[in-house]
Amino acid sequence: MTDDPFVRISSETSYTTRTIPPGQVGEVSFPTSIASDTPDGREVTIVVTVTTNTGETVEDTLRVPIAGQDTRPPSVSYYWRSNPLKTPVGSPFTTIIYVEEPGPLESVTAYVVDSDGVAILDSLSLFRRAVDSDEQNTSLQQMSREFTVSWTPPREMSFRLLAVAVDRVGNLGKSPLTPPVTAWLFHRTADLLLYGHQYWVSRYERILNAAGILHDMWTSLDQGPIPSTVLDLYRGRSPGIVVWQDRSMAEEGLWMLNGFLSAGGRLLTMGRVGGSRDVPLALQVFFRDFVKAEPTGSTARWTQIRG
Repeated sequence: MTDDPFVRISSETSYTTRTIPPGQVGEVSFPTSIASDTPDGREVTIVVTVTTNTGETVEDTLRVPIAGQDTRPPSVSYYWRSNPLKTPVGSPFTTIIYVEEPGPLESVTAYVVDSDGVAILDSLSLFRRAVDSDEQNTSLQQMSREFTVSWTPPREMSFRLLAVAVDRVGNLGKSPLTPPVTAWLFHRTADLLLYGHQYWVSRYERILNAAGILHDMWTSLDQGPIPSTVLDLYRGRSPGIVVWQDRSMAEEGLWMLNGFLSAGGRLLTMGRVGGSRDVPLALQVFFRDFVKAEPTGSTARWTQIRG
């Protein structure tokens, strides 16, 4: 173990799984991170305690001098698994940037770039150390850090994201380019809109195609959550019908549906609600005001409704 502010040991305890005969040497490893701004020539002290299976304890001290300067750049990556490859113009596109660096960071910046990696607009600052900051390597206790980047495309375009992190001594690390994302304007072309996960929406789509019924479609997997501006296209003077096929209705979506129905929208929906979980207020409003249904049991936990 060590109390040096420039050092972090990944695991304070290691175990050998073999017997060490008398007079022989056994090896124990403990991965250690040294902060990027550790002063040249600093001596790091690490205390090693060995306990035998008979309870005997032996303690030793390692003194390791640190020489030179850190030249390893921060490791930068992004979370992509749930991000759509399309996003509507005017709606925020959000992803998470991960930075691994065993020392203080100077800045983390995201860039919106074209397919060749050339910046197409101003950078998005995710983190910048304050000039008067007195931070003393507290980041050693948090080697992996995450930052949320959110950007709203103003027009139809194809873009990618690039993240750059700089540590306190100037080492610069870049993330790979994200897959290309298409920002697009949604246009109503029919009176019927299908929304939900691709797996379920495709079932409705096959039926409608076989019947020759024109329809628009929005899938949560490819295009992300549907914004209220798209739902608004299907109400008003020429109202359409929205088929909402989402097996688990999130509270944010329910409030949006409540607003859509209050403004005269028409909805066909099927999903999984209630059960053992607490019923959110948005769902209570949805059932009482629009489905005209009441719970037969507690209002906090609905297992049955009547309407």
